[in-house]
Amino acid sequence: MVAGVESSVEVDQSGSAKGVSALELHLLGQFAALRDGRRLPLPSLRKVRALLACLALSPRAVTRGLDEPERQRVLSVDESVRLDLSGDSVDVLSIDRPFEPGIGKLGQIALQALAT
Repeated sequence: MVAGVESSVEVDQSGSAKGVSALELHLLGQFAALRDGRRLPLPSLRKVRALLACLALSPRAVTRGLDEPERQRVLSVDESVRLDLSGDSVDVLSIDRPFEPGIGKLGQIALQALAT
């Protein structure tokens, strides 16, 4: 399957974008992104590539279900997307956080809490 993605404001009479190279995403077989027949570098993380594939296959815009009217958690700046999790909890990150100052600086109570 090849997904063609174009981003342009100006469109000619045939419906094609003017002056914008089409992006080709090859999702069957080896995942690849091409522009003008040249392979583009892909993100190294498989999950980011999976997200790109999901977005390409989605028939409509994907909602930002984590956002609330008073707080936007999904942030996009230029070509980057990130989650603002300040004040929130992520179980995997909470495991690593106590070790940031070094395991030798943890007290016995903290070590026991981590062990349970």
